[in-house]
Amino acid sequence: MNLIQPCNTVTTEELLKWLGSGVPEPLPADIAHEHYLLMHPRVSYLKNLPQNSVVLDVGAGSGALRGFREWLGFKRMDLKFIGISLDHGQYTGTYEEFHICDLSHVTPKFELRPTDAVLAQFIEHVEDPQIFLKKLADILPAGGTAFIDWPGSHTVNLPTCNDIRSQGFDITTLNFFDDSTHQKAYTLEEMSNYATIAGFGITAAGYIDMPYLADSLKHHGIKNKDQYLLSMAVWLKTNFVSYLRLTKSD
Repeated sequence: MNLIQPCNTVTTEELLKWLGSGVPEPLPADIAHEHYLLMHPRVSYLKNLPQNSVVLDVGAGSGALRGFREWLGFKRMDLKFIGISLDHGQYTGTYEEFHICDLSHVTPKFELRPTDAVLAQFIEHVEDPQIFLKKLADILPAGGTAFIDWPGSHTVNLPTCNDIRSQGFDITTLNFFDDSTHQKAYTLEEMSNYATIAGFGITAAGYIDMPYLADSLKHHGIKNKDQYLLSMAVWLKTNFVSYLRLTKSD
């Protein structure tokens, strides 16, 4: 697979110049946020899963993914959720099934059979993604799907979060090494190869890029001192997130 790497590896100076520039006609904050989520490949994937899918949320964190069953756009009350994480999060008590374990080393006994999986900002914490994806393929049925996103390989060259914070812009992780638990920054081609070897076909691949919404999110993030909105704006500006949509081969 010949995939173009992001050309948007901005310098600290370039990013600060953009952060300091005005936005002539920003969208209202709620509209910008909701459309960012609705257009996000992860949410689009989840909202369009087949009827009665059972979603395995690997590295569930707070459990926020489960909220999209009722919220935003149309509801998907038919979906069921299984969470896996090292601990419970704020919303994980609402999952149909939840397992506290490290899936790299333990495969839980599922009461429900997962049909699909989401690995959101998770695979970069795994020591061996190829082995992990093979384990995921063994869990899912033939025709089952998965969505994976992670910080792209170019993020090792982005400014650090402290570079940006020191200039008065409160953001979360930006440079790959801002998070000491990250293992390695993988290219789309590397992760695609691992997935193919594990038994998946690639149905979609890319970088999350929304320049228009990035400007509006930046405006409201700065105006309202909202770290989340500002961080998402910076992630969009720098094409921070790489993603794959996978289907398990028959």
